[in-house]
Amino acid sequence: MNETAWETKDPSLQEMIGNKRKKKRQAINAVGRENSNQVGHEL
Repeated sequence: MNETAWETKDPSLQEMIGNKRKKKRQAINAVGRENSNQVGHEL
């Protein structure tokens, strides 16, 4: 989906995009935590 969806008047569409971004961020954060934990164990 493209960024112009934020300009639409459909709140459910904006919410859907927001949830997708939130999930993507959470996934990236989870991977980051795993990586930092692995580095800690190797030291």
